[in-house]
Amino acid sequence: MHIQLFGRDELDYKIGDISLYDIVNYNEILVMEALKEAISSGEVGCRCGLCLEDIYALTLNALPPRYIQSTGIEHYKRTHNYIGIEEVKKKLAESIYKVHNNPYHS
Repeated sequence: MHIQLFGRDELDYKIGDISLYDIVNYNEILVMEALKEAISSGEVGCRCGLCLEDIYALTLNALPPRYIQSTGIEHYKRTHNYIGIEEVKKKLAESIYKVHNNPYHS
């Protein structure tokens, strides 16, 4: 099997009449919200595409994936597996520091 990297919209998520498109890694949502907040508050130095991608990927890799149905978010928030925004922000700060001190483009 050959796997090629491409956007999520290019994948076929249908199995018969069932679509699995709405299964999401909830941490992607939290990391994106925290990253946008960090950018607006000036916590992110370089905002080039490569640095932002590195920060986003490093942060996601530092957190366990939490794939859930989009309709199950409230249930997930009540489980012991839930990772709160404070933990996400901690991992994001670590990623910002790493990328700032060792950017690929310098």
